[in-house]
Amino acid sequence: MRLTFPNGEHPAIELPEGELGIGSGDANRVCVKGAGLAETHVRLKRDPKGLWLRVNEGSGAVHVNARPVHALAMLRPGDLLCLGHLQAQVCLAREANRPVADAQAPLAMAGVRVVLRGVSGATSGRSFSLSERLVLGAGAGADIQLDDPALSDARVEVVLEGARVLLRVTGGDAVEVNGLPCRDAVLEHGDQIVVEQQRFVLEAPGLAVHHAKAGDAGDLPDVEIEQPARADTASTVWWLIAAAMTLAAIITALLLYGPGRG
Repeated sequence: MRLTFPNGEHPAIELPEGELGIGSGDANRVCVKGAGLAETHVRLKRDPKGLWLRVNEGSGAVHVNARPVHALAMLRPGDLLCLGHLQAQVCLAREANRPVADAQAPLAMAGVRVVLRGVSGATSGRSFSLSERLVLGAGAGADIQLDDPALSDARVEVVLEGARVLLRVTGGDAVEVNGLPCRDAVLEHGDQIVVEQQRFVLEAPGLAVHHAKAGDAGDLPDVEIEQPARADTASTVWWLIAAAMTLAAIITALLLYGPGRG
């Protein structure tokens, strides 16, 4: 994952496993002065369980997706951090958009409820159930109205298709999915979609998507499987008959001449 700064106060940085500080002090990995930050405002820690934000005692305001954080929060790709006057966003460490997977790929949807929840902007706190299609836009026919003059041409569709949750931008500029520009994507539980200042989270516990890439089979090395040597069928049959006859003779001898016979 990466940490980017939309307003350019600091270059983007990678987020490997370990801990780093963000603040106005020179000892921090991210040092930004004049942005209302404490000496060490927050600390980010990435471990096998995920990415965590810890607020240092005495720091000023800290918000994640416009929600105040006072002690500890788990971060996900797409989260927007507001630290004093500094904004930072968690992004996936990749440039390519998530591909739209084969619609025929298997996916268990039984019992999965798909909801698009607004977390900032005019739709904050509202939830929209997805049964077949949800249209986000400013024009007539939109299920979720984006009342913003800058979004007059925007049209984003979230579709349940072939047991997949797909996102398609059919009008206006690309949107962000987990901090990356995107026009087409397969969505997963927890994905964050940002249309200008409107932010949504897809909630579908139990949803498991397995991306299928065309050509994967071609990437596998050719393996020559050695066929087992064929035995002479007729010879094998005669050996079996001879072994059976020998065993029968031994059993007969034991029955006729064994102990207790005489």
